[in-house]
Amino acid sequence: RNASRLKDALIQYEKLINMYENCGIKDKSRIYNKTLIEFIQLQNSLDISKEIITNALNRTKSCGAHFRSDDEA
Repeated sequence: RNASRLKDALIQYEKLINMYENCGIKDKSRIYNKTLIEFIQLQNSLDISKEIITNALNRTKSCGAHFRSDDEA
């Protein structure tokens, strides 16, 4: 991990969010709607990925498994 690659990941995330916001589902059924479930799971995955990216950007020091190639220590 390094700051520039994480910033690139954040840009990619923003593109995915824009694509997600322009999506929809045709099936409006309320009885076991698998498409709706997957759509909600996608939203949750995108939310989690943003948290991972922003926390990795804020963590500037290497610590255990959180290795930063741009850490000068």
